[in-house]
Amino acid sequence: MAHLHTGPNGHDLTASAFIFRERDDDVEVLVHLHRKLGLLLQPGGHVEHDENPWQALEHELREETGYALDQLLVLQPLPPLVGLVHDNLHPTPALLNTHEIGTGHFHTDLCFALVADDAPRHAIAEGESLDLRWLSVDELAAAPEAPPDVVAEVRMLVERVVPTWHRIPAGAWRLD
Repeated sequence: MAHLHTGPNGHDLTASAFIFRERDDDVEVLVHLHRKLGLLLQPGGHVEHDENPWQALEHELREETGYALDQLLVLQPLPPLVGLVHDNLHPTPALLNTHEIGTGHFHTDLCFALVADDAPRHAIAEGESLDLRWLSVDELAAAPEAPPDVVAEVRMLVERVVPTWHRIPAGAWRLD
């Protein structure tokens, strides 16, 4: 989607996810070659004015990877709180960062950590990057299109989050 805040120093809220899988005693991450930036990045995109971050992530993952949320597990530091009456809790992001996109425009990204056990159920949406890659941390680090910060984030998640956080079905959180 388009940038919502286009003035000087505009900030947009984005939601993204590093999707991991375990393969042959190694952990791999799903990245795509961003069609505009030419960088290997996690899938994700803008949170629109009429959606919450979890809704944004749901449609971005389906469009960019073919994954439906019900195919994925969310890595969480604690089990989800249940029984709330008014609040709709969302999963806790594994990372939260702000980075500059172009000159004077920023994205504040809620980055989730997910696990996939199967192949995506859906086709990638028209106009999205078809260059998706499952890479180990070392393979990602060796890729010239991989930003150093993305490599550092993936390395930290593989070492500290994937082996220790709770794996909870993504359907445990409501989309409304």
